[in-house]
Amino acid sequence: MKLKYSKLIMVGPTNSGKTTTSYKYNSKKSRIFNFDQEYKNKLNIKLIGKKSSERSTNPY
Repeated sequence: MKLKYSKLIMVGPTNSGKTTTSYKYNSKKSRIFNFDQEYKNKLNIKLIGKKSSERSTNPY
């Protein structure tokens, strides 16, 4: 179990499309889900900031 959760922490942040796998453990280990979600929010803010400064025609 410990290995599975640590692997999920390693895989979650790198792959931004892994919302379903982290959400699966939301009820058991909400800390992992919150960590993953927090990282995604930071990444989104960074990406949106970069995209808006480079391209103003982007729908995001």
